[in-house]
This record gives sequence, C-alpha cells and structure tokens, in this order.
Amino acid sequence: MKRRRLLQVGAAGALLAGGLAWLRPADRSAPHTSYFSRLQRMLQHDGPGTACLVLDLDRVNHNLIALRDTMPPQMAYRLVAKSLPCTDLIEQVLATMRSRRIMTFHQPFTNQLARDFPDADLLLGKPMPVDAAATFYERLRPSIFDPQMQLQWLIDSPNRLRAYRDLAQQLDVRMRINIEIDVGLRRGGVADDASFIQLLRMLRDHSQHLRFAGLMGYDAHVMRMPAIFGSPESLQQRAHARYAHFLGLLRRHGSDLLTMNQDLPLVFNTAGSLNYQLHASGSPANEVAVGSALVKPSDFDTDALAPFQSALHIAAPVLKTASGLRLPGMEWADAFAPILDPNLAHTHFIYGGNWMATPESPAGLQPNPWYGHSSNQQMLNGGDAARLRSGDYVFLRPTQSEALMLQFGPLVVVQAGAIIDRWPVLSAS
Repeated sequence: MKRRRLLQVGAAGALLAGGLAWLRPADRSAPHTSYFSRLQRMLQHDGPGTACLVLDLDRVNHNLIALRDTMPPQMAYRLVAKSLPCTDLIEQVLATMRSRRIMTFHQPFTNQLARDFPDADLLLGKPMPVDAAATFYERLRPSIFDPQMQLQWLIDSPNRLRAYRDLAQQLDVRMRINIEIDVGLRRGGVADDASFIQLLRMLRDHSQHLRFAGLMGYDAHVMRMPAIFGSPESLQQRAHARYAHFLGLLRRHGSDLLTMNQDLPLVFNTAGSLNYQLHASGSPANEVAVGSALVKPSDFDTDALAPFQSALHIAAPVLKTASGLRLPGMEWADAFAPILDPNLAHTHFIYGGNWMATPESPAGLQPNPWYGHSSNQQMLNGGDAARLRSGDYVFLRPTQSEALMLQFGPLVVVQAGAIIDRWPVLSAS
C-alpha cells in the first residue's frame, strides 16, 4: 500500500476513534453521599436485611415547617391519607398542623382511620360505589367516632346520590354529603348547572337522611397543563372562577342548606401538594389538602416545593455484583460494553425491584434496558466510582408515595442518625 494511502487510512481511523470518544457518555458514577453512607451504616447494623422503605423523620419535620410557612393563612389544612398511609405518621402531621381533618380515598382505610382517629373529620376524596359505603357501616365498630357528624361522603351525580339516599334509608342513618364539582380537571364531578341544582333539591327533600356538608373541587390540572394553555396562575384563576360559579348557584338555589345545619362548619375543599400555595389569595375555598409534599417523591420536584426535602427512600440490599455487562448470550460484551460506555462497567443485582422509583445513590446507577425489569432481582449497571459490594445498599427515590408505601411492610424510621422505630402502614384490605 502506498504511503499516501496509509496516511489516509490512519487519518480516517483517528477521526473515527475521535468521533467514538466524543460520542462516549461521561462516567456518571460516584460513591454514596455522606447522607446515604450514614443510612447504609444504620441499615447494616440494625436493618431488616430486605428491601425496605426508610422514612427520615428529621426531613418530615423540616417539611412540616415549610408547609406551615407557606400555608395560605385563611385555609384549614386537611391531610391526604393515601399519600401518607401510616397511622403514626398521620398522627405526627396532624399534631404539628393542629388539624383533625383527613381525606380518605380507600374504603378499608376509612374504617381504620375511624378506629385510629375517633375525633377526626373524614372527607372522601373520590366518589365511592354505594357498596363500598355499605361495607364501611358493616365494618364500623362501636367507638366514639360518629359518622353522622364526622364523615363526609363525596357525591358526583344525582344517580349516585339516589343510591346513597336509599342506603341511608335502609340503615336509618343520616349521611353528610359533600358535592364534587368539576373546576377544570375533567375527571368527573358535577359540571352543569342543572345537575348541581338537582342535587341541592334532593338534599333538601331528603334532609332526614341526607345532610349537605360542602363542596370539593380538585384543581391539580393547573400545574400539569402545557404552557400554551396558560400559566399556572392564570389557570388557577379560571378554576377559582369555576368554583365561585357553583358557590353562587348554592347561594341562589340552596341558601336554606347553608343555614339549616349550623352546628358543623361547611367544608369547601380544593387543591393539593402541587398548587396549594396558589390559593393564597382569591380562592373561594376554605381548606386545602396536602400529603405528598411532606415526603416529597420526585413527581413533586417543582419550584414551589423547592424548600421541601425528599424524606422517603427505598433501601435495597445488593445481592450480587460483578464486573462487565453480564448479559446472557452476550458474554463477548462483558468487557467491550464498558469501553463504549463507562456506566456499564459493573453489574449489580438488588433485593427486589421494578418499583415506581429511580436510583438515587450511589450516583450513576441505571436499569439495564436489554436485560429488562425484575421485581425479584433488579439489574442495575454503574461505573467504577460507585464502589458497591455485596451487602451494601442501593437507595432509590420514589416517584410517588401513595401505592409504593404499602409494598414494604413497616417503615424504617430514622432520626438524629439512628433507627428509632418501625411504623406499620395501613392495611389495603
């Protein structure tokens, strides 16, 4: 081969090598931060040896202070039980927020909350099938909790209210009824004036068994809509206007319902963790419901919640670790893949997996897209700096709390650098 040809081939090879180096991902790996190193030592000393949920009580208390500092002053606080499904945690939050108001979304939870918090005011967060309401009364045990005074059923249509009326007559009880209104979320609730007025008429005509308790208009969409539809603030104002419209109908067509039961305050509920702060002014409601912000899963990483800290993590023991990619049938890639991507230098299998969560520490860990997900032994790849060995822990941050908190048994509660307790979660059945 002529010298000129050799020079051309060499230049092309150098260019290709340079291009591959330029395309090669950076090594994202790093060892545990000091925070997660401390958690690992605690779990290695006094952990269950299985995948578990770690609740940092110091961070929860930090978040409670942040919530108190940012609560609209004219609003009452209602805890969202589905987001914090643990009796001890609920008690801590209610005591700090000086509230006994709880929103419940699951029939078995409702019975447990009535038992564990006999002085609570419970508001259903979604319309329950009438059979679920009947089950609540069947399972209700004698206590000082009085559902006729302390429980608000959520109703979204005349047909559902008729079914609840029939159940109330059958059981000879009086049900408090909160009307769900659609303020823009489009997920249900009363959306037209005629149906709303019909509900008011039914409540008036059957006041022996039905009692008007208030309205609930959930407006989480204001934080999730694409910018083309408007800013969160402008969307919130539209939701406020929609809520105010139904309040106007209530005053015109149900003024007697506003005055006939003055022994209990009417509840006009709205908002959630993402947008409760937008109710600081101009809101027609009188209470907001917040739960997830207090443990701050990653779906709640917003500018408004920047003062809050993530207080809940999955801790999964590392079962096995090895160098290379470790894909079945692709043994040749064990050494080759890390050359193309240093984040594939090591393979780790953890206790459990496939959760609604993303790896948090050590940095740079990632599920393997070719190996697939496993709820038994999830495969994670990482770079050299992660320094994981069998018996270490991987920490994952939940994307949400409500379903995930029910998957691990008791929460491992840490505070001031030590495991202080195990808190059982609510039973889903």
